[in-house]
Amino acid sequence: FKNGLNNAYLDELKVYSKLMSKEEILADYELNDDEILHLSFNDENANDVSGNGNHGEAFDVTYEQGVDGKAAHIVNANGSSSKKAASYINLGDQIDFSTNDFTISFWYKSNVGNENGGTIISNKDYDSGVNDGFAIGSFTKEIRANFAFGGSRKDIKFTPIDGLWHHNVITFDRDGKMITYTDGAKSGEADISKYANDNINLGDLVIGADRNKCYGLLDSYLDEVKVFTSVKSGYEVEKLYQEFKTVIGDRLLSASFDGNVEDASGNHNNGKIQGNVEYVDGVKGKAVHIT
Repeated sequence: FKNGLNNAYLDELKVYSKLMSKEEILADYELNDDEILHLSFNDENANDVSGNGNHGEAFDVTYEQGVDGKAAHIVNANGSSSKKAASYINLGDQIDFSTNDFTISFWYKSNVGNENGGTIISNKDYDSGVNDGFAIGSFTKEIRANFAFGGSRKDIKFTPIDGLWHHNVITFDRDGKMITYTDGAKSGEADISKYANDNINLGDLVIGADRNKCYGLLDSYLDEVKVFTSVKSGYEVEKLYQEFKTVIGDRLLSASFDGNVEDASGNHNNGKIQGNVEYVDGVKGKAVHIT
């Protein structure tokens, strides 16, 4: 190889098999700069790869094949109950929700319904859905989104529990609506504007159990968990779904360089490091530095 780079940085390299529209180019340029949490689980831990350092602490979590690389496998023999969970991920109180808009995105799979409600992600005491805070719960037949304050609650039933991987997005427009999406398509909405001034910094944000580490998941898989500080549009939600949908139709390569040169497009076009290459802070997570 000749004409190599000298002291150059690259990040978020993508190759497509089509001509992109202006809107698609703009979406790639923006790079989800409002992303404050991204758990890929590919390194078999709960480290945040968004570049914001919002790392979680995993308790009795195993890692198996997911929609891209590894997924977190959470199993609790006493899940779906008020007993303490053994398996969960605690993100602590480091993410500031306050009264701000936000969006949660994740892939989920389970063969086991949680009759009394198992918690996918929450910062509330999920002993009752009327308790203050928000929760995304896994029930017998479907996933439910919940938001409550002052003895009042709003709920949406959306994605089915059917043993298949499904992409789930919940947007929280604090002076508007809570909207759910399943596999890129809108699947429900509820007006939460009455709670616009209620501060939801209520304690630990937990995956696989509620704030008190109870109401755990019985047997579930999660992958590509993301939190954003904005209300994602329908178009943006579709992009999030397509990012890890198997196989990504027109994306041939997606290299984020977050500690490796693996292809995240689903097409397995992985790279190989040659020579003096290091990983440094980039525009999103890590970038590759070539000297």
